[in-house]
This record gives sequence, structure tokens and C-alpha cells, in this order.
Amino acid sequence: RSGGLTREAHIEALRIRGLASIRRNKPNTLSQCLQELEKYPEVISKRISNFLQGFKKRWDGKPEAAERFFRRAYEFGGHRNFHVLRELAQVLIYQGRYDEAETFARDALKVGGGNSNAYVLDNLLEILIETRKGDPQRLSGDAEVNSLFDRLEVSAKAARRSFYESRRTHYYLALKN
Repeated sequence: RSGGLTREAHIEALRIRGLASIRRNKPNTLSQCLQELEKYPEVISKRISNFLQGFKKRWDGKPEAAERFFRRAYEFGGHRNFHVLRELAQVLIYQGRYDEAETFARDALKVGGGNSNAYVLDNLLEILIETRKGDPQRLSGDAEVNSLFDRLEVSAKAARRSFYESRRTHYYLALKN
């Protein structure tokens, strides 16, 4: 069934298949992936299983439930996993818990080599804009925010996503401009 893949490769294939099943609304395929992951005693399979369940909850618009699974994934080595850190930051943003989200977003940047991932750059910008919008003058002169926008512009163009334009709009709204 694993087609001659190593255990690690099969576990990674289950992660990718699980993510695709969530995005394509294939609950039976997700269930199969989770059952397959249960067969492996490796910590990574437990992390991926919790990650997939958290991703499904986030995809379904249930950030509090997603957080519980992502925190479990974090316990299984997620503190060194870019995807877990990014998703934790995202669900905490949804809940308006910006201080905590900032920690995970910054960790995701560090773990992921971080200067070019549009998702995390966008998350961190959203956090900084939201936490600093009470002082528009400080926000407009914030060197870190400006640097993140520069990096996001390059990254978003490469990823062919509208992150940059959307976040700029958020920024100008925060500045009341």
C-alpha cells in the first residue's frame, strides 16, 4: 500500500493526502488518512494526525476546536514545525489573541527560515497592525512593519497571491487613511 516508500515518506504522503482531502471536502479520505496514521508509533504521526484534525476544524470555521488540536500537535514536536506554528498563530488571530499569536508567528518565521512565506508575513503584519492601530503615528513610522510589507510584496508576487494588497488596505484603514 505504501508503494515502497519509507515510513517517513508514507507518513508525509498521508499528511499531503489529508490536507488535500480537507480542501476538496473528502471526509472519507481524511478518515482513511487518520486511520493509517494511527498505525505508526512515531511522534511525527501523532503530530500530523492532530495537525490534520486541527486544520479540518479551522477549515470548517471552528478556531477554538482547531486550537486544541494544534496545541496537541505542538506537544508532539510542533514547536519545531513551521506548519503547526503558522496554524496556531492563525487560529489565535481569529480569536483576537494577538499577543499569543505573535509569539507563534515569530517562531514560524524562525523555524521556516522565514523571510519569504507570504502566509506568515501576512499573519505577523495583521498582528502588528491590530496591536498598534491605537497609535497611528507609531504604526506609520514602524520600521518593522515597513520591512514586513517589503518582504510581503516580494513573497506575494512570487506566490501569485493578493496578500500584499489586502494587508495594505488593512493598514490604511488602521491609520484611518
